[in-house]
Formats: sequence, C-alpha cells, structure tokens
Amino acid sequence: DATCTAPKTCTRCGATEGNKLGHDWKDATCTAPKTCDRCGATEGEPLGHLWKDATCTAPKTCDRCGATEGEPLGHLWKDATCTAPKTCDRCHTTQGEALKHLLSADYSANDTHHWKRCTRKECNYTEQYDKHYDSTATCVDTVGVCDTCGHTYALDKNDSSLHALSELKSNATHHWYECTRCDYKIGYEAHHGGTAYCYKKAICVDCHQSYGDFATHEYVVSFDDYTHYQMCKNGCGHKKNVESHSMKSDIKIIVTDTGEMKKYTYELTLTCDGCEYIKTQTKDGGEEHYGCDILQGKAPTCTEDGLTWGFCCSVDGCNCVYLAQEIIPALGHEYQNGTCIRCGETNYLVGDVDNDGDKDSDDTIYLLNAAMFGTTAYPVYQPIDFNGDGKVTSDDSVYLLYNIFFGDKEYPLFSK
Repeated sequence: DATCTAPKTCTRCGATEGNKLGHDWKDATCTAPKTCDRCGATEGEPLGHLWKDATCTAPKTCDRCGATEGEPLGHLWKDATCTAPKTCDRCHTTQGEALKHLLSADYSANDTHHWKRCTRKECNYTEQYDKHYDSTATCVDTVGVCDTCGHTYALDKNDSSLHALSELKSNATHHWYECTRCDYKIGYEAHHGGTAYCYKKAICVDCHQSYGDFATHEYVVSFDDYTHYQMCKNGCGHKKNVESHSMKSDIKIIVTDTGEMKKYTYELTLTCDGCEYIKTQTKDGGEEHYGCDILQGKAPTCTEDGLTWGFCCSVDGCNCVYLAQEIIPALGHEYQNGTCIRCGETNYLVGDVDNDGDKDSDDTIYLLNAAMFGTTAYPVYQPIDFNGDGKVTSDDSVYLLYNIFFGDKEYPLFSK
C-alpha cells in the first residue's frame, strides 16, 4: 500500500501505482513536536510550557496545556485591625470581620481638650474630642475642673461662656457685648446694613443704632408766590438758596369797542427772572380809563411785610386803583438745624447742646453721649463740631468744657 512518502509499489518488480499519501500532521504540543498521525514522523521541536506563576490557591500552571508544577503559595495573612478584617497581603482575600475599636475607659487630656482613644496596638483612632468645660466656673476664677473628664485646666478669659454678658451696647460707630463682672468685650464690630436717606441715617441691622452720614439731598428748583429755592425731592423738606423773586412786569391793555363806547381791560403778567414763576391778573378799567400804571410789589422777608403788585389809572389827576396792593405778612423764620434758611439767623445758644436754655458742664456730658451713642439716642439741634476739625468726636466735648471754663476768647466755638 501507499505510504506517506511513497506511492503504492510492487514488492516484486518495483512498479508503482498512484501517488504517495503525504503526512497527516498533528500540531506540536508543549511536550511533543509536530507529529504525523499516520507514520509517526516528526517535524520541529515541542512548543514548551507557557507557565503562569503560582498564586495563593493554585500551583504554577501552563496556560496552554494545563500542566502544573509545584504547590500553591498559600495566603500571606495580615491580622485583622479595628477597621479591616484579616487580609492576605498577596491576593487581598479577606477572612472574618474587622475587630472594631476598643476605647479606653478613661479620658486622655491636654490643657484645653479631652478625648477617648482606641487601646489596640498601632491604632490612633480617637473620639469624643471636646473642649474642657466647667459649668460652675466664671471669669473671676483662674482654673476650672472639667465636668466630663475631671482634668484641672487654666481658664481662657476669652471664653465667652465664663462671662455675664450685657445687652448689646453701641456708640456712634460700633456695637459690642461686655461682661458685667469684668472688662471683657466680645462681638466688637462696626455698624452695618440699613439704608441712609437725606433725612434719616442708616439703622444698623444688629443693634438698631443710627450711624454714618445722611444721604445727599437731591434738589429740584421750586417756588412759591414770594420766593424761589432748591428743595429736596425726597420729602425731607430741606431747602437751600432761598431768594426773593426778581419780578418783571408786563401790562396788556385790551380795548373792546361796542360802537357806543370803548371798554378797557388791563392784564398784568408778573414773571421772575430767576425761575419759572408766572402770575397773570386781569382787571376791568371801565369806560373812562384808557391807561394803566403798575404799582410795584415787594417780597416779604422773615421780619418785614411785603406788598402785592397792583395797577392804577395813568391819567393825571385820576386816583382810580384797578387792583389795590395788599400787605403780605412777614414770612417768619424757617429754621433747619437751628438756622433760618432764608436769612441765616440762628435760634439756639451755641454750646447749649442739651437745649435747656444755658451752656454748662451738663452740655459736655450730653455731647459726649451724642458722639458715642449717636444723635438718634441724644438728638442735637445745632452743629456740634466745636473744635472745627471736620468731625464729631469726644474731643469736641473736651473742647466745649474748656470753652465753659476759659471763655470764647481762648476757646472759640465753631458753629458751622
């Protein structure tokens, strides 16, 4: 019969028939080369094992054929801790549960705090960390004994719980709490919040004390029958630059001809050169009068009466008055902050801060309170920057005291 390498051959004469069969190869393995299943012929070398390292639970193993060599490595156990179970350092397999912390029965302590710690070796866990507190200690004591751990410790005078705090105190710029037993203060901070208006200072949201400056007035031009001025549009009533009208007059004669007679009507228009004031008055002149003279008006002042405008017949010898002048009563003073806005007269005694009619040491105390706690709590009705340095402080109270003792010549009071 034919073989892998030879065709079918006559054993007598050597004649052949057909073709050789060829090898029926089987792939090489880790331990055997490529091999013919028919004739056993081989070709090449065995592949050799493809080893994978041993693990904790498996020996060294060939990834190709599954052959093994040696033994599993076994686990490399690390003991359980407070927070982790028994764990293999090699494969991280775990066994059992974490031990949990074993807290000390007593507190550990330093000068300010106490705590409990875990007693297990190499565990740094702590809990119940808190500040020492002695419920009976006050600011007059020097040491306390902690209610929780019994540790004796030096008291911190800045601990607000030791103090008997007052209600919220304030001055013109700041507010704070203070101890009724000692000089301790806490929460000292500047006033803040609120909205300032031209007629009202801002109110601190914490202590409700007014503070700071008034907002700027917003002026618009306004006028009445006698004066023009600038007035704040925010409703505070503040005026400035008050002046009497500078009147200009114009007369218009209206003639009505009925055929039988002429009738004269006079229209007087008054306008101010300094503002938009305008006023028109009309008067019937009758039949006999055909001319008109203006009777000059006069604006009233704070202390003097004024006169309205009028007009009369311009014919010589005729004393007919079409529109008689009337007396306008004096306006009287209009005081703002103790000073008349029209004529500048003041209605206060400079230095009489408490407004009791005289200037004495009581006014220095009142001024000091106004500087410290504000003019809402201690209202004043005159300028109080008596030393003229541009601000109101306790220095003005001292300056006023010197003025009372040594007189205006040595210590003149600035009242603007």
